[in-house]
Amino acid sequence: MTPRWMLTTFFRDELNNLIPVASAYGHTYRVPMNPPTDDGYALIEMWSGAHQIEAAKQDPRLIVCPYLFDPSPLPDAVIQAYASFGAIAGMSMGVLVAMLADIEPIYGYTFS
Repeated sequence: MTPRWMLTTFFRDELNNLIPVASAYGHTYRVPMNPPTDDGYALIEMWSGAHQIEAAKQDPRLIVCPYLFDPSPLPDAVIQAYASFGAIAGMSMGVLVAMLADIEPIYGYTFS
């Protein structure tokens, strides 16, 4: 198991709680204090195994993000979802999470 960031959509459970779709592919997830609306996206961090990550990569409702220390650019969907927070093309996961830590507590502390 390893901590991974995922951009995910959400759904409502029987108690009307907002649940990340990505939660089906791991456990011990952390979501922003103010998650998006039902049709929005948000970055969450959770523990996943290799098989769960491979299955998550096949789900069109979420995107498995690069590791924090990976310098490769983020997928366009992640940039678009966080453009209003200052995300720009070519940004790495580590830079985005560091930038988001100033506005959302879960990004200031990571499992990794």
